[in-house]
Amino acid sequence: PVNNFTRVFYGSNNYIQSGIKQWLNSEATTFVWKAKTIYDRPLTSPNAKGFLNLLDADLVAVLGAVNKQVARNTSTDTGGQDTFSDKVFLLSKIEVYGTTEGTVTGESAYEYFSVNAAAPTDAAAAWRIKYVSGAVGNWWLRSPCVSSSGTTRYVHTPGDIIFSSANNALGLAPAFCIV
Repeated sequence: PVNNFTRVFYGSNNYIQSGIKQWLNSEATTFVWKAKTIYDRPLTSPNAKGFLNLLDADLVAVLGAVNKQVARNTSTDTGGQDTFSDKVFLLSKIEVYGTTEGTVTGESAYEYFSVNAAAPTDAAAAWRIKYVSGAVGNWWLRSPCVSSSGTTRYVHTPGDIIFSSANNALGLAPAFCIV
């Protein structure tokens, strides 16, 4: 498809196929990234440990896989949504902002985020801000910008939502469920 040209230069916004999803759920002492499509590019830290290997073993022992959904872009991935089951995942736009984009059947805002807003909003909010070593940081969501194949949503430093090329290096705020 013509629009896959975007993925060659800006990365893919398909979370199901992403290196981030692979790494977050890896217990490997040396993470081995596996390309899922012809548009994938190796991660910048190919010899890093898997994320689960970086956590305390007692915490990993109580993490349970949870079923989640993620919208697909309408540009190259036909729209709709995919379902996956992982121990660690990125949050979605609706889980953090309560607002929708694309198909989000079965998803809803997490209570932590919804109790802080009078109504669903993409506006800046201090309670969405994350800090890394004392500095405000951006953090990826799993939600794509559904009209494009190469842009993904993220939480911007003031707590509003924005989008960027999928190949940009931004922070993560991984989520998980304890069982």
